Amino acid sequence: MRSITRIPLLALVAALLVTLAGCGSDDDSGGNAATTTAATSTATAGAFPVTIENALGTVEIEQAPERVVALDFPSADAALALGVRPVAIARVDYADDGIQPWTKEALGGERPKLLTTSTGYPVEQVAAERPDLILATNAYGIGDVYDELRQIAPVVTFETGEGEDSWQQSTERIGRALGRAQEAADLIAETERQVADARRANPDFEGKEIAFFNAVDRTAWAINRHEDFSIKFLADLGFVLSPQIARLRGTEGRAQISAERYELLDADVVIGTSPSPAELRALAANPLFERLPAVRAGRYVELPLSPATSMAFPSALSVQYGLREIVPLLEQAAR
Repeated sequence: MRSITRIPLLALVAALLVTLAGCGSDDDSGGNAATTTAATSTATAGAFPVTIENALGTVEIEQAPERVVALDFPSADAALALGVRPVAIARVDYADDGIQPWTKEALGGERPKLLTTSTGYPVEQVAAERPDLILATNAYGIGDVYDELRQIAPVVTFETGEGEDSWQQSTERIGRALGRAQEAADLIAETERQVADARRANPDFEGKEIAFFNAVDRTAWAINRHEDFSIKFLADLGFVLSPQIARLRGTEGRAQISAERYELLDADVVIGTSPSPAELRALAANPLFERLPAVRAGRYVELPLSPATSMAFPSALSVQYGLREIVPLLEQAAR
């Protein structure tokens, strides 16, 4: 399998967990995996054939898919939220049981086959699932195997580029591919309504400057791009990226901040996360970090990896999960 280069938060997680892997087997058959794609609703009449324009090429889907494979968890989330259970989904190596908690909720106790994609896309295993649709709207490095995959089934990828499409764009595209465009529009509207409700319920968030970092090897890697999905999630709630963080130079949307420069992390609210809770605790115990005004005032939030990932790689399901898990922590810090 070809190697994949991951970016932003995932790349930093990978630095500590070796590509986020306690790698499981390439073929993880769920004990309750369905033999066909289960659906709680049917595709809209007249929805097919449908043509989808991808950044990597155009695909035409002739009829409602019955066996869907999702090669990234936001794509799996979108399918599940629209009433379609894929026969196989990408394993998330750093999540319990290889499945994100919000995805697990949507599966309702069922377990599709899990495909290891952290080191490359297993084309042969995808083919063995006999899919009639492959979803890869957030699959980094999919271009390496796109031509092979499209020989198996139509492949719906990103519209603009890797890591560039919003969760709304991906949801809309997957909805069209599944013949559930109206359901996708409804899902987007409902999720955006929940975000707006959370913002209205928390006026203390409005205009508060925020610093968000990932702890790796006693170093804080702070998000310094307004376009980052995590920052967009927080901005939708009313927060603004700390200007002093935004001015820092960095790589792939992250600025490296060593201990002697921890003062740059001070903001109205500071959020820290890490694939290793011990690593995050060690950084937070540094006296140079402890003396930050935000930390001393109780405005520092330690965010577990799953909620952090729900912002970094968003889907409608992960955004709703993030609202439930993250907003209460921010409410305490923003007072």
